[in-house]
Amino acid sequence: MKTTAHVLIAAAASAVVIHVAPAFADTKKLTFGVDYNVLAVPFVTAVQRGVREEAAQLGVNIVERDAGGNTTKQASDIQDLMTSNPDGLLIAGNGEANTLGALRPAIAANIPIVGFISKIGTQTEAVPQPPPNPPAGGIAAFVAQNEEYAGKLAAEMVIDAVPEGGKIAVSLGSPGYSENTTRLVEFDKVLAAAKAKYTKVAEQPGNWTPEGGQSACQNMLAANPDIKLFYALNDDMGVGCSKAIAQAGSSAKVIGVGGSKGGLQAVKKGTLFGTIWYSPETIGRVGLQVLYNYVADHKAPTDRYVTYQISKVTKDNIDQFIDKGEW
Repeated sequence: MKTTAHVLIAAAASAVVIHVAPAFADTKKLTFGVDYNVLAVPFVTAVQRGVREEAAQLGVNIVERDAGGNTTKQASDIQDLMTSNPDGLLIAGNGEANTLGALRPAIAANIPIVGFISKIGTQTEAVPQPPPNPPAGGIAAFVAQNEEYAGKLAAEMVIDAVPEGGKIAVSLGSPGYSENTTRLVEFDKVLAAAKAKYTKVAEQPGNWTPEGGQSACQNMLAANPDIKLFYALNDDMGVGCSKAIAQAGSSAKVIGVGGSKGGLQAVKKGTLFGTIWYSPETIGRVGLQVLYNYVADHKAPTDRYVTYQISKVTKDNIDQFIDKGEW
């Protein structure tokens, strides 16, 4: 899949370095509409904290909506936000194609748009883009962690966890989310190139929840009791999966994604082999900042894919991250 160039915002476990947005020359106070894909998910709630912190810092108004994981609701949210004549929209994907379709009226109305959290469309050159000047409708940029790179890091942990190779299984998120693909692209490539043989024997949706992850792993273990490792596409599912493993008397290991408070505690206790630390608050702050800069500078961002530094977390470095969970 063709991907766009991306810029990395430097981050350490204790701090994030963000370029300061320029002062807005006009006297008008800007108003931005924000639609979250599903605030019931703690990760997205942490993103919201970042958005609100940055809005206060920049002195802008935000009008927030929650799609609740529902495609129809997100389309309604976007229509509702457009009625407030926003200076721009910050939108979280709720299924790539579905969100892009819901945004068509905003694109036609020349409203500046930045995507964040989950991708909109494919974020390739095929996605409608605004002209470089002035701000206009189209997906100007996308802000999130580099999910493909996260998959690569996860695969490296698989090799550390089960160097002899063996059967692995994947607990996917809810159907329709881009992370079900992006978190597996490099994961599959790295394992295919490994010296040991890894065979993916099952994939099943766990719908991002501990209960869903537990159920998915129970089902996959019942069909393949000799699974050596589960790759859960978020920590919540990983924590649930570890319960299924214990109940089945299996010795399978689990790798999660996200660096949640629960996931980090599970790494500390040893019920997760590892996870990948994410900073959802950074996504919120930077997403709003990118949109603000776009509108204030009257110029589309040079980089359309804005990411930040993520890190592998295992028992070897858990003490550096145990207090860094944001969700």
